[in-house]
Amino acid sequence: MKSVSKNINVKRLILYPLVTLLTVLMLGEYAFVFFKKDKLEEQKKYVDTLTKTLSEVIQKEIIVVTSATSMLETLLRQDHFATTNFNDWSREILSINENVSNLQLAPGGIVMAIFPLEGNEQAIGHDLLHDPKRSIGARIAVDSKELTFIGPVRLIQNNRLAVIARKPVFQYKNQQEIFWGFTIALIYVEELMGDLLSGLDDLGLNYQLIGSNPDSLTQPIIAASIQPISNQAMQYPVLVPNGEWLLSVEYHFESLTDDFLYHGLILLMASLLSYFAFIYERKSQLQQIELVSLNQQLESLAYFDSLTGLRNRRSASDIAQELFHLAQHSQVPLIVAFLDIDYFKHVNDVHGHQAGDVILKALSNLCAKSCRESDIIARWGGEEFIVFLPYTDLDYALVFCETLRKNISMECFMYESEKIEFTISIGLSEVAPADKSIEDVIKRADEALYLAKKNGRNRCEVSLG
Repeated sequence: MKSVSKNINVKRLILYPLVTLLTVLMLGEYAFVFFKKDKLEEQKKYVDTLTKTLSEVIQKEIIVVTSATSMLETLLRQDHFATTNFNDWSREILSINENVSNLQLAPGGIVMAIFPLEGNEQAIGHDLLHDPKRSIGARIAVDSKELTFIGPVRLIQNNRLAVIARKPVFQYKNQQEIFWGFTIALIYVEELMGDLLSGLDDLGLNYQLIGSNPDSLTQPIIAASIQPISNQAMQYPVLVPNGEWLLSVEYHFESLTDDFLYHGLILLMASLLSYFAFIYERKSQLQQIELVSLNQQLESLAYFDSLTGLRNRRSASDIAQELFHLAQHSQVPLIVAFLDIDYFKHVNDVHGHQAGDVILKALSNLCAKSCRESDIIARWGGEEFIVFLPYTDLDYALVFCETLRKNISMECFMYESEKIEFTISIGLSEVAPADKSIEDVIKRADEALYLAKKNGRNRCEVSLG
């Protein structure tokens, strides 16, 4: 894991378990004072507090799990609903959400991608909206447009019990919201609950956690103690996305025979809950840190062209504006060179768009190798590139561009055993005292590029404006 320990809020990490410990101890002492006066009332207060705390802990774990569906939706939208990078996204998300068993994409409600796939192959092609055992829950998610938590259900691929988080994803097309499909996170019941409730058996507590499955006539039991609960058990709702679970817990105080045993039990329970609070608070903080880190990575991708790896127009424009101000105020020369591939449409028409992508990457690599560290090169759009040359006079810039142009014209590129040759045209302009913004300089470079095209292509032209 990345070094994130410095970002952990140590005060919260210590304070929350301590507050939990002191709260439970205080409530235990309160129950002890009134124990002999009213056993039943004290039992209710104690178990109610315990049930509420466990409910909140379970809800916190569910939030960690279901966040995987939102992360998957974010990455899906980032790639404009292309799913080719699904395995890479899932691998990254699962490294953060360790309890999630697998991730799925279900365009149109049909499961088409699962990671990891091994052992889950049978679920591929599963039509959630038309399977009688799944359709009601799936329809609820679509109709409500909300993340929905279903389970536990028995999986068709391995017959194991699991809870499923389905997030409906919608696209806007022609100003209409259209259902795209589901992002799905699945976690096996034993991995969701872990040892959270099993330790209550040793404390003499009976419990039962009932899930929610609208596709079933009976509500499924997620976890239960060895001994069944009675109708006197304290009940507390566990809010899950688009639904509700029910946690029931009861304790028989008659088993206590002396004060020492009672205080020991309270201390043990307080320590147990304090430990849970520490574990889940730390997990929550690490989850938040990883989410922030992932968002920062996604934000950085917004500044670079995904095909060539060069800066995109937005990123280059911001830097160019700073270079322009430096040139105007400090009399530092700045040259703008506008590059365009000649007859690029012909390359796409004859060899295909994949060949065109190869040419764009090749030109990007040649330009990047030719530029200095101080130069800024970017893909401006389509087959157009731009280079900002600070601290450079027009004579040097022209030599640089002519050399680049000649080198490219002599190169021969291979694509599927076919040789592809191409040339470029370049327009240059220099920052002038009368320029109001960098757009003025870029406009003249664009005009010079147009002149180079008009005069036969495969040439450089300088703006005299």
